Amino acid sequence: PCGLTQLIALRYGCVPIVHKTGGLADTVYDVDHSGKPFVETNGYCFDTPDLDKFEKTLMRALYCKRKNPLKWQQLVRNGMQQDFSWNRSVEDYLSLYDTVAKPRNFVSS
Repeated sequence: PCGLTQLIALRYGCVPIVHKTGGLADTVYDVDHSGKPFVETNGYCFDTPDLDKFEKTLMRALYCKRKNPLKWQQLVRNGMQQDFSWNRSVEDYLSLYDTVAKPRNFVSS
């Protein structure tokens, strides 16, 4: 569960339905259950890798597509607008390195 397939899907307007694990959990944010603002959501996730959970998650997605097409279209746009490029990753790494490299004052006792 690394994560290029869902990144490609998002970029081209496909709403992913994924088991919430590994890189999938790091990049797909459930529209109903992630706790994120709607504009940051981009798909559907299920926690337990079994047929029942998958079917329920699939039905949530199909229900949204059929009954709320405007919400669905915005969800598609949300995914397409996300930036998972190396440019963003480089900035994240540089920020992390800067944080780690900052001198710290340690008080000895």
